[in-house]
Amino acid sequence: VSQSRYEGVEDTGKCLLEFYHQETLQQGGRVRDRLRDGVERAIALLGTGFLQHHQNQKLRQLIAEDHLNAKDFYRLLLFLIYRLLFLMVAESRNLLLAGEDAEKVRIYREYYSIERLRLLAERPSYRREGFQDIWQGLIVTFALFNENWRGEVLGLSPLNGDLFGEKTLKLLEKCAIDNYDLLMSIRELSLYENKGQLRRVNYGEYRDWETSQ
Repeated sequence: VSQSRYEGVEDTGKCLLEFYHQETLQQGGRVRDRLRDGVERAIALLGTGFLQHHQNQKLRQLIAEDHLNAKDFYRLLLFLIYRLLFLMVAESRNLLLAGEDAEKVRIYREYYSIERLRLLAERPSYRREGFQDIWQGLIVTFALFNENWRGEVLGLSPLNGDLFGEKTLKLLEKCAIDNYDLLMSIRELSLYENKGQLRRVNYGEYRDWETSQ
């Protein structure tokens, strides 16, 4: 998302929260309730996934020795959620690669997008297989938007503020999380239940939530 599309906004996290706030006012609370519930479950899944992974002894030690308190750990997880949500909205509204050629769009969608992870997460039969490569790929996606501008080759623009700052999630980036736990957290942000049926969150146009699949 180019800076010009968010004029005057230095903190993309605040921009995202303001967007949800305005949508909530217009939708009579439906967006707020569904987003809140999904975010809460996603945070719990991510927190548990990081803490229980056998490679994250250092993370568990930091918490045990009170070098990382519960509030700061929660804040890291929330930043991760905000990044995912921001990119879901931007991708759904075709804001990231507007005007770029078809090949660059294809490369981003097939190898870097959150949409491809949504599709994986929405599979009803996805099982725990013991791999953790999806998190490493997601770290690469995030790096496309940081201040080093690694996404320039694809025509992506760096994002201002702390949300995509290179050091914002540095601690978590050194950790591992099972593909299953990560995808199940994304699933909570991607699907919601309505009248006994799972429906897909349409981040491109919230007013279609009642009917979109």
